[in-house]
Amino acid sequence: MEPEITTRYGLQGLNLRLEGVDLPIGLRLDEVLLEARDAVFETDPWRIVVSEPGRAVVRISQESFAAYLEGQSPAGASGFKVEVADGLIKIAASATLVIQINVLIACRLEVVGGKQINLLLEGVSPPVAQGMLQGQLEKLNPIIDLAGLPLNLTIEEAVVADGWIEIRGSVLPPDHLS
Repeated sequence: MEPEITTRYGLQGLNLRLEGVDLPIGLRLDEVLLEARDAVFETDPWRIVVSEPGRAVVRISQESFAAYLEGQSPAGASGFKVEVADGLIKIAASATLVIQINVLIACRLEVVGGKQINLLLEGVSPPVAQGMLQGQLEKLNPIIDLAGLPLNLTIEEAVVADGWIEIRGSVLPPDHLS
């Protein structure tokens, strides 16, 4: 077996913009922005290492989030409509329990340990659906998990406004405690 050969490319600056990044869990990141100075790009396996903290921004549209929820929904749930505004993610859907009902859900995002984002239930109408929906959210969470990425990122905040979920954070050196 041949040994791995890592090639390193020194970068005076990193300004990377990715569009339409489809995660294995089915969530599309509409835009990913990474900015840093003094970075190294390594191959085999590939990773990016920065020498000082930089900036990271991820944007998810309400349409991409609706498609993700539709793909993760249990049997009997359909017609997801998502509105992202004023700090809340509002979801309208149809669910079949014994009969078909229309459900309205309000959620907010919670950053956990700088590495994950969970979807938290704020309100449900009709209230009879709350137990079922809480169980579904527990299966979805975390909706974002930075474990295993080829660069050291930390999440500082998740902003919900004007049709977008915007996740802001930092690109960190490998030895930086996040």
